[in-house]
Amino acid sequence: AMDTGIYIITSKVDEFPVGRNAAEDLSRDPKKVVILPKGIEAPKWILQKVSDDTFIMKAGSNYTADIGNMLFAVLTDVPRPTLWKIEPQFHLGKNTYTVISSDNPILGWAVPDIAVRPLIVQPSFPPTFPPHELFVITRIDYED
Repeated sequence: AMDTGIYIITSKVDEFPVGRNAAEDLSRDPKKVVILPKGIEAPKWILQKVSDDTFIMKAGSNYTADIGNMLFAVLTDVPRPTLWKIEPQFHLGKNTYTVISSDNPILGWAVPDIAVRPLIVQPSFPPTFPPHELFVITRIDYED
């Protein structure tokens, strides 16, 4: 199972890195989480395990939340973090996952510009998801 640690996240679509833009305004407003151009260093994420498969996912050092069906990093205390279920889809590739809202399990991450929306699932066993709903989440700190 996945544990608390430092990770990088890329989209299954063309391996675009997922994270915050390097050029953000200096306000305390929530910052969008987006797909970034290839060739830049993938931003680090801190995944903080809350329970078995459920995490607070921090972009930079700030937790993320679903605000208006888009993914944002939150710099203040409001809104509270969305808890995310990171569900393995290893039949679709190594380190490949869907990221689902634990409050509302029909909603999950999708590209572009990370949206939080109902996921399209092909009714198969195991279920299959289109690439824009899949993310490769790779641990980079390897400490116990």
